[in-house]
Parts: sequence; structure tokens; C-alpha cells
Amino acid sequence: MLFKSSVKKFFCSAALLFMFILAGTVVFANESFADVSGPYSPYNEGGSDVKTYVVTYEDGVEDDEVFETQVYPNLSLGEDTPKFDGTPVRDGYTFVGWDKEISETVTGDVTYVAVWEPVKTVKPRPPVITYTVIYTDGVDGEDVFTDQINSNLYYGETTPEFKDGIPEREGYVFAGWDITISDTVTGNVVYTATWIPKEPVDIEDEEPPLSEYPQIPDEEPPLADVPEMEPPLADVPELDHSSAGAVPQTGDVPQTGDGSGLPLWIAGLLLAGSGLAAMSVCQRRKGRE
Repeated sequence: MLFKSSVKKFFCSAALLFMFILAGTVVFANESFADVSGPYSPYNEGGSDVKTYVVTYEDGVEDDEVFETQVYPNLSLGEDTPKFDGTPVRDGYTFVGWDKEISETVTGDVTYVAVWEPVKTVKPRPPVITYTVIYTDGVDGEDVFTDQINSNLYYGETTPEFKDGIPEREGYVFAGWDITISDTVTGNVVYTATWIPKEPVDIEDEEPPLSEYPQIPDEEPPLADVPEMEPPLADVPELDHSSAGAVPQTGDVPQTGDGSGLPLWIAGLLLAGSGLAAMSVCQRRKGRE
């Protein structure tokens, strides 16, 4: 009897242990399947516990709406990241991308902000300005010389000179240009030649050549030979020594000189004066020449 009761207790205990093990296995399995998430889980009826995410695209500009913010909600983990619809455009700026690299799949809530750079305005280069300098004869109906045109000259460049020296025109004398030629180019300019008519020459009024004037020798004429004459000695009367101490009367005093040589002296002076006059005339002629 004792043996039978012991066997009975053993089987009862084994049965209870099996029941506890079986019950624990079922409970564990239910809890494990209940934690499985995802839209395709058979243990997640209705998907009320599914975690979703949001992807947002913003223009990143304060006080101005460049484009409307694009929001993509209810995205599942691992789902393809939705792309921005369109192309971001902003006046005066260039779209250079987003503030962060766009993930290929959804990894969580994320906001992508547009990045802009101002458009660099390139100032146009000012046009190159050149000028023209012209020389003209200023004569209508007559081609005194061909107009000289100097083009493609820059401001401040040295003014080109007239190439043919001094302009010439038959019957006229070149009197210069109508305006003063500038040292450097300051703009478009035309220099016009001015002319003065030549005065006709009357042949009768022409002065005779020097050969028609009486020639005056370059050498000084020799002075006239004046004969040297000794003045005559005074006639001294012989004194009578017999009458010593007698004083002659005043009226009896003999003359000390003779006037017979005076004309010769006058003639000599006249000849000398003529020679000096001839020398003076000769020097004046030389001065005129």
C-alpha cells in the first residue's frame, strides 16, 4: 500500500510540473510575439503601435518664403527618403544644396534646409574709347594735299604731327593751322590749314642789283702827296755897326715871315679832307652791304 501511494504522488507531481512548464512556455511565447513591431507583424493588429517618421524640406530664409515647406509624414524606418519636389530657385542667389546630405532611406525625423550663395555680379568692362586727329587743307574745289587721318588714338597719347612738313600751295603762303595743335590727344579734332595770298612783285619797282651801283674800291685811296716846303727865312737887313748904339725906328723893323707859302698849306688841308670824306663813304657802303 505504501508503495502504491508513493508512485501515485510521483505521477501527480510530474503531471503538475509538466503543466507548469507548458503554461510558462505559452506565456513567454505570447509576450515575445507581442513585442514584434512593424506593419507586417501578425501580432500587431491594426498597426496602432507602429513608429513613423517625418522628412521636411525648408528654404532656410527668414522673413521671406522662397518656396513652400515640403513635409513628408508617416514614413517608416528604412523606407526610401522622399525627394524634394522641383528645383529650389531664389532671385539673386544660387542654390548650392542642402545643409546636410540626404539619406537614401528614412532613419528618423529629419529636416533638410536649403543653402544659398549670392550671385556674383560681373561688372561689364567699359568700352575702349579711341579718337581721331585729321589734318586738312581747308580749300574747297582744290586738292592741295590729301587729308591725313590718324585714327584709333587713345586719350593722353602724343598728337601725331603733319607728315609732309610745311604745307605748300601755289600762289599762297602757309599761315599755320586754324587752332593750336595740342601736345596730347584730348578728343576728336580737325586741324585746318590757313593760307595768305602772295603779293605780286612789280619788276619796275625792283631794286637794281648791286652790280649796277657805282663800285667803290675796298682799298683806301692814297693820300695826296704834299710837297714838303721849308718856310723862307726872314730877310734880315745888315746892320751898320758904325753907328753903334743907334736904335732903329719902329716903322723900319723888318718883317719876320713871308706869306707866299699860305696857298700851298690850304691846298694840302683840302686834299686831306677829301681823303677822309672818301674813306667815310666807303665805310658806309660796306656797312649797307
